[in-house]
Amino acid sequence: MAVDLNTVIKYANEYRFLRILPATNIDSLLAAGILSKNLREHGVEAPINLSPKIVIDVKDEPLLLLDLPKPSSSGDNVLSIKYTDESSITARLVHYIDKLFGITWYDKFLAIIAGIHRELDVGREGFQGYERDFLDELAKANYIGVDLGFRLWGWKKRSFHKALYRTLIPFIPGYSGDPHQAAENLKKILGIKELDRLMGDNVFAEHDLEKTKLFLEKFSETIEGVEQEVRRRILIKMLGYVYVVNLGNYVADVLEIFGALEVYESMAEENVNNIPLVSADYTILNQLIAMYTQIIDELSVEAATLIKQYLHTRIPVFEGLDTIKRPELLIDIIRSMELIPDKKCITIEVDGRYVTSISEYIRVNPEYDRAYNLCDESQICILDERNVLIKA
Repeated sequence: MAVDLNTVIKYANEYRFLRILPATNIDSLLAAGILSKNLREHGVEAPINLSPKIVIDVKDEPLLLLDLPKPSSSGDNVLSIKYTDESSITARLVHYIDKLFGITWYDKFLAIIAGIHRELDVGREGFQGYERDFLDELAKANYIGVDLGFRLWGWKKRSFHKALYRTLIPFIPGYSGDPHQAAENLKKILGIKELDRLMGDNVFAEHDLEKTKLFLEKFSETIEGVEQEVRRRILIKMLGYVYVVNLGNYVADVLEIFGALEVYESMAEENVNNIPLVSADYTILNQLIAMYTQIIDELSVEAATLIKQYLHTRIPVFEGLDTIKRPELLIDIIRSMELIPDKKCITIEVDGRYVTSISEYIRVNPEYDRAYNLCDESQICILDERNVLIKA
């Protein structure tokens, strides 16, 4: 059963201990890092453990599940917080901790990242939950800059062409992961020959929305391989609020930071363990951004090839991967397109094994005890040739 945060803190204070088990999505991982850090600062030991088997094994200490269901076999020591559509789990925790202890601006910034992951700022109104309060506060204090524009990874920092082909969420067929086709399309739409110096501000003009509207009409016609309704959803998610943040001496594009976290997680099975650590210090986040910058051009091409295959076949099994080692990025891309298959898990082939995440497995197969017993310590689940879960 899901519990409120008062109950969580009550258990933590009573035992002076709280073990945290987050799902492997960006929101839950950031929430785990922030909660663990703030509890430790107030005398509560709060280790993060990603192994799902502890849900079955741990009987005598409080355990908090973040966006993972509580199995029927677990006892009263197991608590659960699930995501709702109002605010991210991270934002709910940050709001509560801020009222209880006070909290840093950086934790509030990470809550905004979690809200972007949940797509809570998409649309004309932007954020409506706790993230809105944090954004207003941080913008007023000059930690974050907010503007309107195209919601692309690197919109404020990269050329328009580069930001377009690097962006994987929202996924834009004909642009995402396809630098050559993106260049050809842009040259035809804009009637120019040189793209290297073309920045997003040259295309999007808040003071001349008619110009932007005409561009989007032509742009929509070049989005490949999807029906009109999907094109419409892509354009809605592509246009809206964009942000920059000052991380020490480095001004970063916030949407690109979200992209960096998604990409970093997908690069190795064990990388999921490091994402909660970004709550400790933004220098760690800067390191992840540097890793992302080195691999995004190659990885975006691979991701685009796989997603275009899915759009054509609707078969959610991805083979022949090289740079992508975990399924969460592909799952998030397909979820953002609102094309998640109802009765099949999204799986990828890694080293001859067909794997998915525990969250994706139980979305389709609500066998909580079985999944917690059989999936591995980084929440990777192995499926056999009949799509049956086997021991990892």
